[in-house]
Amino acid sequence: MAEINFDKFIGLPVGLVKNDLEKLGYFVDVVKTSKPKIITDTELVIKVELKQEKQVLVIVGDFLINIEVKNELV
Repeated sequence: MAEINFDKFIGLPVGLVKNDLEKLGYFVDVVKTSKPKIITDTELVIKVELKQEKQVLVIVGDFLINIEVKNELV
């Protein structure tokens, strides 16, 4: 099996990454690093580590994305 570049998953939504890795035959453990203080938009992947041959650790964090256009949030 070819080696996978786990860096390509950084910044993607955790659900998408988990599904993709499971389709490739990996067992996925998800660890959340954020402590929710406010309502956030999504959980994005911060890091993916290979723990054993077919087991990966996916570290995620909560993100709130504000886009301001002409002094208004979108």
